[in-house]
Amino acid sequence: LHIIKRGHNLYDRCYVALLFCVLFITARICSAVDLVAQSVSLIDASYNDITEHLTHGETYYFKGVIQVSNNDQYDTLWVQWKLDGTPINNEYIFDLFHGNGTYSLLDMVPSFIATAGEHTVTFVVDIWNNVPESNESNNTVSRSYHVAKADQTIDFPAIGDKLTTDA
Repeated sequence: LHIIKRGHNLYDRCYVALLFCVLFITARICSAVDLVAQSVSLIDASYNDITEHLTHGETYYFKGVIQVSNNDQYDTLWVQWKLDGTPINNEYIFDLFHGNGTYSLLDMVPSFIATAGEHTVTFVVDIWNNVPESNESNNTVSRSYHVAKADQTIDFPAIGDKLTTDA
């Protein structure tokens, strides 16, 4: 950056004004708020993150982690959990960090009772884009899980048992 003498002509004044605008905008962008959906997972009743396969018929709850950067003005925020693309819960965060920090949010209601198949859990931060951010493309994170079919056992009567029918 070179030093500019006080301009006496229109060109010099425009150059100084443009330089000021560029510096102001750059400083504003560099310090803009950013909310990052850092991770999403399912947890069990003991609050353990489930990283592998889910157990058919077991109950799981939702966890999302938000990274907050350069927040000096926003106190509230809406987040959303989705299961297989369907919104299942919106949550209002009313004590958002000022400055920088990380939130771990647990959503115990509703729960998810695992059914056989592939499932995707998604966590969305700032669902209505109410917070102007330096990067709006990092507000969603997803994770897939597999649930195996439950073992099915059939009890057959032993040989020699009498079978009865209700008639």
